[in-house]
Amino acid sequence: MQVEEDNVHARLMHTYPEVPDSWYAVACLLFIVVDVIMGVVTVEVWPKGMPVWAPALSVPLPTLYLLPCEFIFAVSTFFRRLYKGSPASGYGTSYLLIISLYSK
Repeated sequence: MQVEEDNVHARLMHTYPEVPDSWYAVACLLFIVVDVIMGVVTVEVWPKGMPVWAPALSVPLPTLYLLPCEFIFAVSTFFRRLYKGSPASGYGTSYLLIISLYSK
């Protein structure tokens, strides 16, 4: 049941086909791969003591705890700031402060 008629922008958008969901998945995976590659190249070109595996781990690790938090926020509007990346990078890299700063 439609309460009011579509505005001019909604009517214009009905003429275009929907974008397949697979395009969003491919774009997301492409950005993640490019992000990890750029992180590894940065670590190799400008060595600061960070191991090569750290940038590769810094992308999926926050996803594990941010994704459920975003679902909770979307349903209940309860927001909690999480800064868990620094302890994780500190444990894995022998507590080097510069690496914790780079991982933020």
